[in-house]
Amino acid sequence: MRVERGLDVVVVSHLVMAETIHSLRKITTRDFSPTLDETSDTRNIRSKYKSEENRFVECVAELRDNGSAAIAKHADSMYSRHKKVFSTLRGHSGRITGGGKARYRYAGLGHADIEHARLAYRAGASKFYSADKDFAQLNANPEFEGVVFEVMSAPP
Repeated sequence: MRVERGLDVVVVSHLVMAETIHSLRKITTRDFSPTLDETSDTRNIRSKYKSEENRFVECVAELRDNGSAAIAKHADSMYSRHKKVFSTLRGHSGRITGGGKARYRYAGLGHADIEHARLAYRAGASKFYSADKDFAQLNANPEFEGVVFEVMSAPP
């Protein structure tokens, strides 16, 4: 889609959408009122932020379909890369910490983390070391086959 002068069109990229989804997850988790049932709370939080994500993506798609929004297409390699980051983020659910009388907190990989992992993969890394526990979840992701994500423990 080409944006013509004089038209009011929102232009978004997959990277912006990935960052928006990461922010939606953090806000939804933070604003959830905890009960004493952490298992149920976690399930309800995930359900809520997945619903919010889907609503956001559907809104962008609807705007795109009616000509009010365009997905930015950078150089083909960048567009493809951002689209893969977005796809990986949608498939990653993150961790929810806290509970009891404390507020919950979303902890998961953001778009910059996924881009970092993809860069290591494209560079041919066989191991990826990080102190961020969330990278370990990528070990089960077939997109990163051949890379072992190792979590380093903090020094004593």
